[in-house]
Amino acid sequence: MDSFDECKTVTLDDGKTIELNATELSINLIFNGNVIDSHTLGYPSAGFGGGSIHLSPTKTKLVFAYYSGQSEEAFSIFEIGNQLKALYESEYFFGEAASYCFSPNETTFVQAIPRSCTEWWLPWEDGDIEDDELCKGYFEFCEINILDLKNLKLNNCVVRLVPDANWKPPEKAGDPFLHEKMPSEETLEIGFPWGKKVLALPLPKVVIYELSNA
Repeated sequence: MDSFDECKTVTLDDGKTIELNATELSINLIFNGNVIDSHTLGYPSAGFGGGSIHLSPTKTKLVFAYYSGQSEEAFSIFEIGNQLKALYESEYFFGEAASYCFSPNETTFVQAIPRSCTEWWLPWEDGDIEDDELCKGYFEFCEINILDLKNLKLNNCVVRLVPDANWKPPEKAGDPFLHEKMPSEETLEIGFPWGKKVLALPLPKVVIYELSNA
């Protein structure tokens, strides 16, 4: 699922529907045309540019993915029953074109959010390169946020890129979404622009990739 999919209505197997009212910032559980539960969302302090709702594969959880309109995205997760139970609400994370996935048993939820949805190499092109004790000559590509739904603890990982002296960026940006998925509870697969990678969980705070045209 990705944040540009502007889905406002989803249907459950028992005939109930869940609708997002983006004007009133509410999510409504509906059966036979009647609202049987409604959850009003607080207006985000950084603003609200739009959002969408998505079901987990088992249709027992609902994701509300939204953005500020200022290169920031966030998410809320609900448990679906006779009512909508709010489980978790994130802060805004800097970036664009976020995508999301659940683990096979839906105890883990992942948000992968690139810093940019266009030319991701612009920091390198603009000379905005950083150094620290971990590596030199890097720029940040994306953030990976992993939520443990059993204890509602969120862990963050930043992906850094270190181009070598001869590296050249691609001619066009391509698909901005990372299309991550979890083949198992212990692995995360991400479709980076430079190739698909499988990462072992838990992730460290920083993942570093070296870029080369060789």
